[in-house]
Amino acid sequence: MVSTFFRHREVVAGRSPRGGRGLSSGTPIAPFFKRRLPEVVGLAALDLEEERTAMRNRHHQAVLLSFLALGVTARAAEPDGVISLRVKIALLTAPGVQASDVRVEARAGAVVVRGRVGSEGEKSKAESVARKVEGVRTIEDLLQVVPASATHGALLSDADLRDKVDAALATDLALKTTDVKVKSVDGGVVLLGGAAETLDLELEAIERVASVKGVVRVASEVLAPIFAD
Repeated sequence: MVSTFFRHREVVAGRSPRGGRGLSSGTPIAPFFKRRLPEVVGLAALDLEEERTAMRNRHHQAVLLSFLALGVTARAAEPDGVISLRVKIALLTAPGVQASDVRVEARAGAVVVRGRVGSEGEKSKAESVARKVEGVRTIEDLLQVVPASATHGALLSDADLRDKVDAALATDLALKTTDVKVKSVDGGVVLLGGAAETLDLELEAIERVASVKGVVRVASEVLAPIFAD
């Protein structure tokens, strides 16, 4: 565009860009520019508008990428309290794991598990269960192996055990506002159902039932929100 403009200047001055003669010295300059100036200005305006459009597109793309990055970060960064609750519930309700005095700490997905299990096999199974919980990135397994009593859970019938569990749930003041209830008892395994307002209350119910003498394991089908209060 600029080179075209300068060629016009050479012609107007009477010098052809190829060495020939252009316009004579008597050719009026003003009418020539009046005819060509709109074309030159139009080309410049078109180039400017294209550049502005490209800048807007680049800006929009940058904003979109920023939002996508924030979305990924938000999904990946589960609250530590929620991760701890999920891991604890998973350990207390996992088949083949009889864990007690379970304590879980989480920091940015790095989880430390403490407590007691009955064997090395249970310890390995507990670590595997914890690793599968959403939000967990690493596991430090500090569970202690303490063989369980051979008579644990052998003194009560399922019916008697259910009565004891029902009583334990009914007398727990923290669970007064929940609808957690016993769905079944089979061989010392207690299945809980119903609903709880938070993950904290679901965990409270599981721990309360697990503390009842004669309970071998607690399974949970309790409906609770994803996030804790």
